[in-house]
Amino acid sequence: MLSKAMTGRTVHNRIVRGRAWYLDVHATTPVAEEVLAAMWPWFSERFGNPASAGHAWGWEARGALEGARDQLAGLLGIEPGELVFTSGATEANHLALMGVLEAAGAGSRLVCQPTEHASVLEVARRWGRQGGRVTLLPVDGDGMVPPEALEDALREPAALVSVMAANNEIGTLQPLPELGALCRAAGVPLHADGAQVPGRVPLGQVVPHVALLSLSAHKAYGPKGVGLLMARRRSPRVRLEPQVPGGGQEGRRRGGTVPVPLVVGLAAALARAEASVAAWSERARDAAAGWRRVVDDALPDVRWLGHAERRLPGHLAFVLPDRTATDMMRACPELGFSSGAACQSGAPSHVLLALGFTAAEAGRMVRLGWGPHLDEKDPGHVAGVLERGLGGRSLA
Repeated sequence: MLSKAMTGRTVHNRIVRGRAWYLDVHATTPVAEEVLAAMWPWFSERFGNPASAGHAWGWEARGALEGARDQLAGLLGIEPGELVFTSGATEANHLALMGVLEAAGAGSRLVCQPTEHASVLEVARRWGRQGGRVTLLPVDGDGMVPPEALEDALREPAALVSVMAANNEIGTLQPLPELGALCRAAGVPLHADGAQVPGRVPLGQVVPHVALLSLSAHKAYGPKGVGLLMARRRSPRVRLEPQVPGGGQEGRRRGGTVPVPLVVGLAAALARAEASVAAWSERARDAAAGWRRVVDDALPDVRWLGHAERRLPGHLAFVLPDRTATDMMRACPELGFSSGAACQSGAPSHVLLALGFTAAEAGRMVRLGWGPHLDEKDPGHVAGVLERGLGGRSLA
């Protein structure tokens, strides 16, 4: 019997010899060529430890690290010292929540919402088990937090509010300007998981409204294994209790040797994404609109997920009326898409369950995403595959 790995390679080889389209960009993306080129010398030719202060190899690595930090700070419009490099958005979320809550003291209160990424909800559960207080905000049918709900929640003291900027499963963009204003008025820092933001939403529409922001490289055509946490030093000043003790790296906020190649790749990927965000988002909306017409035509009873307008461009999520997501995957083997978050593959989507869907309905969820690795003709090819796979009639 073939192993799963061998079976996966066989299927992959069979597909790539023909025509195939990767649409699971909200799970991960391929590393862009220019990002890989920026990283490559730091893997071998320039291999120094940035914490080695006694020789040129260390100085060179330190220069690259701080150059990347300066570049990222410029993109975000913050001070370089307000960045902490992490292994990704999951670790950044953990540092933001546990770092602030532990600094605030035992029993302090966290406010979040039930459609957060699992890396936030699991920390919330952990904090509750440790005797902390957790308040879950209600969300509407589109997964959006009503500002008045947060206003009510902030009538009691809280140490931190965490509301993700954009939902990875249903695509809804949260009203961060309104939520951020409420948090500032209450003197409570607002954290946002922004992993889905780069390349899809200008950073300037998110950063000014939050005190802490988690970002990752691999959602934006950068490498896996690196991310950052933005933590403001003023207005408000955020106090963080380190979660990875070690040396003096990252201002003693996160121990461990900083991976210079990955940090260089993170900076290159986010710079690339921000420079092209307007063009990317316009092309993404056009592609998604075409795909949506095909799905609507083939499946009149389809149930669309997320806010119709305040959503990630190029993101489509829907519940099939009469078949599972696996059925659709078998009907459209040329398309790489998902049935929800990659980190919870095989389990019913907690996001859909929070929105009132049953576990069976959650199993019929499909998520498609446009990415700039697709060329201008690809959306039409994808539409043709969807039409055939869903059994839709000709649109000609």
